[in-house]
Amino acid sequence: MILEGKVALVTGSTSGIGLAIARTLAAEGARIMLNGFGDPAEIEKIRSELGALHDGADLSDPAQIENMVRRCTDELGAPDILVNNAGIQHVSPVESFPPEKWNAILAINLSAVFHTTRLSIPSMKAKQWGRIINTASAHSLVASPNKSAYVAAKHGVAGFTKSVALEAARDGVTANCISPGYVWTTLVENQIPDTMKARNLTREQVMNDVLLAAQPTKRFVTPEEVAALALFLCRDEAKSITGANLSMDGAGLPLRLRLMRYLFIVAALALLPGCAEFRTTPGVIAQPARDWRSVATESDRERLHEWRTAFVDALRAARAGGNGADVEREGVLLNPDAALGGGPIPNGDYRCRVIKVGARQAGLLNYVSYPAFVCRIQQDGELQDFAKLTGSQRQVGKLFPGDALRQVFLGTLILGDEAQSMQYGRDTQRDVAGFVERIGPNRWRLIMPRPHFESQMDVMELLPSTQGAR
Repeated sequence: MILEGKVALVTGSTSGIGLAIARTLAAEGARIMLNGFGDPAEIEKIRSELGALHDGADLSDPAQIENMVRRCTDELGAPDILVNNAGIQHVSPVESFPPEKWNAILAINLSAVFHTTRLSIPSMKAKQWGRIINTASAHSLVASPNKSAYVAAKHGVAGFTKSVALEAARDGVTANCISPGYVWTTLVENQIPDTMKARNLTREQVMNDVLLAAQPTKRFVTPEEVAALALFLCRDEAKSITGANLSMDGAGLPLRLRLMRYLFIVAALALLPGCAEFRTTPGVIAQPARDWRSVATESDRERLHEWRTAFVDALRAARAGGNGADVEREGVLLNPDAALGGGPIPNGDYRCRVIKVGARQAGLLNYVSYPAFVCRIQQDGELQDFAKLTGSQRQVGKLFPGDALRQVFLGTLILGDEAQSMQYGRDTQRDVAGFVERIGPNRWRLIMPRPHFESQMDVMELLPSTQGAR
C-alpha cells in the first residue's frame, strides 16, 4: 500500500467526492480524518468502515478549523495529505444574490482552503513531503450565469493553489487542483431546482442543456474517477506535478476554448477587407451540381423521400413522452404541412434554434429545445452555402433548388472543436439531408429527417439575425 504511514485530512468527506477520496486513500493505507455534516448514524458507519476519525468542524469558522487540524495532529499525526473538498452552492442573479450566501460560499469554498493550508504546510515542509489537493471545478476556469460567488471562489482556489505550489516547490510539497465538470453529487442535485427557477427551465432541460451541455461525453463525472486522480497525485511518480489545474470534464473545457478561438478567427476574417466572400463550407460537396439528385447518397434520397413519415412518427413519440404541450406551443414550426413556398431563403446571418423531436432509442429524451445559435447563408455560384457557426453539432453544406415549396439541403456535421468539415458522402453518420421551407413572414425552418444522432427529426428555426427570437 503506497500510503502506509501517511495521514490524510479530507474536508467535506461524509458524502460525494470527498467520501470517494477518503475511501480511496484509506484503501492504500492512509489514516483518515473525515470532516463534514450529515446524519450522525451514517457518519459513524463511514468512520467505522474506514477506521477513521471524524471532526464536524464548521469550516466557515477559522477557530473550528484550527481545532480540527490540532486534533488531527494530536490523534493521528500532522496531515501529510490535505484534501480541500468541502463546498456549498447557491444559484441566483447577482442583483438578488443574498449577501449572507455570498459570505458563506467565500468562507467555506475559499477561505477554509487558506486556513487548512496555512495550518498544515509547516509540518509538510519539515518532513520534505506533502500533498495538497484542492477540489476546484470547471468554474475555476470558466463562468456560468447566476453563480457569481461560486465562480469567484473557485477562481480564487485556482490562483491560491498556484501560489502555494511556487512557495513549496523546493520543500517536497506539491499543490494541485482537480477541476471536474459536473459530478453527480448531492451538491449538484440540489442546484437543479434553483437553476430551473432562475432560467425558467424544466428539470430535463437543466440536466441536458445546462449541466451536460458542455460535456461532450454526455455523462456525469463519477466521484470514483476524481478519487483515482487524487490518489495518483499522492504517488511519488507525481512529484513533478505541482501548480496544475487538472480538468476532468469529458473534453468540455478544451473543446469550448478551442471552439471559441476558432469562432473568433472566423468572425475576424469575415470583418477583414477582401474577406466578404469567405466560404463557410469549403469542400463539403466535392463536385456540386445544380440537381441535388446527382449529389445525394442513396440513403439520403430515401430519408428525404420519407421525410413526412419521419416527422409524424417523431411528433407521435414526443406526445407519447409527455411533450404534447411543447409541440403545440411551437405551432407551425412543428407542423409537417406548414411550407408556404416563395423562392430561395435570402442570404445573410440567421438566429437558428434547434428542436430535437422523438428519441431514437430508449433512455433519450423525446423533446429537447436548444437556445438560438448563429447560422450563415451566402451565395456560391448557382447554389447557396449553409453553415451553423456555433454549437457543438454544426451542420454545413449546400442548398439546392427543390420544388415550389422547398429547397434541398445536403451536408455534414462538424462536431466539437473540429475546424474543418468532412466531405459529404464519406461518413454516413455525419451526412445530413433536409429541406428548407418558408413557414411565415421572414421565418424559415430546416427540417432534417432521421438524423444519425439522438432524435428522429431535427427542426431548425431560421430567423434573420436582425429579428428577435420567438
